[in-house]
Amino acid sequence: MVKAPKHISWEILHRQHPRFYQYSYFILKEIKKEIIFFADQIMKRGKKYKILDMGCWNKPYAMFFSWYEEYIWSDLIEWSLVDVICDNDNLPFEDNYFDHLLCSQVLEHTKNVDGAIQEMKRVVKKDWLLFVSVPFLFPEHACPRDYWRFTRFGLQEKFKDFEMLSIRNNTWYFITIALFINLLFTKGETMRTIFTPFFLVINSIAFLLDFLLLKVVCQFLGLRKIRFIHWIIENTYKQFTSDYMMILKNSKK
Repeated sequence: MVKAPKHISWEILHRQHPRFYQYSYFILKEIKKEIIFFADQIMKRGKKYKILDMGCWNKPYAMFFSWYEEYIWSDLIEWSLVDVICDNDNLPFEDNYFDHLLCSQVLEHTKNVDGAIQEMKRVVKKDWLLFVSVPFLFPEHACPRDYWRFTRFGLQEKFKDFEMLSIRNNTWYFITIALFINLLFTKGETMRTIFTPFFLVINSIAFLLDFLLLKVVCQFLGLRKIRFIHWIIENTYKQFTSDYMMILKNSKK
């Protein structure tokens, strides 16, 4: 069993309510937005459900779910809010026990990723939904338990036994660069607090540059129709994402 550290990171405490002055604001905002969309899709099914929050730490996203029959939080670490302590590749649940599964920023910390994915498939009922997010361009963190990074095509291969309903990049070029600049000044809670104004400035500049490129140049001026501009956006700019987010259907039991 891995004991939880005494300090819960500043980032995790702000997952529910991301603020523009946070160094990781854009990542947390997009994950929150996609999880709310995922929760809405569940609600549309019109029945009470069982859901597993896999590797949940301090269950930051439970507030976005309702109408559940059972909501179980699992983790390898003994947090106060965890219901079941277990490895992700050895879930202590019956086959087809859950209707849905949430796995956000967890698989990079899982040694046996293939085993964990097979367990996800085993415990979720056929034709029901899963949300998964993983990092792509992001520094090592929670060391030494940080093992993997995932490309879009790697994810398609890893989850080939699922139907991939959507896969989205979390950030784009300028915002990803802003994240790495911000991360230079995040050593410890005190430094993160001192550099809050700096994060606000960097995030503002990145947001403005993304807006000018995507909204003004590509949409308003219509330059995305030019083959070279289209190539830059679709094949270069798009690849500079910090994370990928997926909604999957367990349709291949």
